[in-house]
Amino acid sequence: MLSDKACHGEITMSIKKLSNGGYEVDLYPRGRNGKRIRRRFGRKQEAVLFERYVLANADKKEWLGASVDRRTLSELLNIWWLLHGQAQANGETEKRHLVKTIQALGDPAVNRLNKRLIAQHRARRLEEGSAPRRSTVTYTVCRACSARSSGWMSS
Repeated sequence: MLSDKACHGEITMSIKKLSNGGYEVDLYPRGRNGKRIRRRFGRKQEAVLFERYVLANADKKEWLGASVDRRTLSELLNIWWLLHGQAQANGETEKRHLVKTIQALGDPAVNRLNKRLIAQHRARRLEEGSAPRRSTVTYTVCRACSARSSGWMSS
């Protein structure tokens, strides 16, 4: 029987009916030099769904998990400036404030940035007499940088 999904434009014969009434999926999702995957199913629909799943996810490495962003805040600031900040009316002012904040935090890597570190910095700034509004804006931008590091700021 022909599979519903062809691998790389070729017709494959990966689903076979067994003598006991079950079905076997036998395929090489990365070609003949790749890993062979064989599974048996009681129903053809299960076999077809499994084949589709394997072929669709052949290039994904789910077992590795999400990659860790090790870029520093100053690197993200440069990316922010190029993609977003320079177009803002108050972009220069925001960049200047962010450079000060990054220097005060010690230019940590994004994966080291956490709520506690930002909250400690914010408390220190408020004790020094900084305007609460400025601390809130800086806090918001730092949170956005850490949240977006895997989004539009990804390399």
